[in-house]
Amino acid sequence: MTADLTFVAGIVLAAYAVVSFFKAHAEGYPPRAAIVLLVAAVALVLLAELRSGWAYTPASIPMVVVRVVGDVLN
Repeated sequence: MTADLTFVAGIVLAAYAVVSFFKAHAEGYPPRAAIVLLVAAVALVLLAELRSGWAYTPASIPMVVVRVVGDVLN
């Protein structure tokens, strides 16, 4: 798995963690799944940053996502 793919997977898991947190909060459950997803997301993003030499900036995130989607679809 490339660093870009790992980074995007972490971003996607973080988005799922936010949705899971709000769902658990709305239904009155403890947000256990959200915490697990968030820990996994942080681990993937940190792994990607370490693999790439801290090359990701907020301005480069859209291009990284487009590049990964292009690689997956191609």
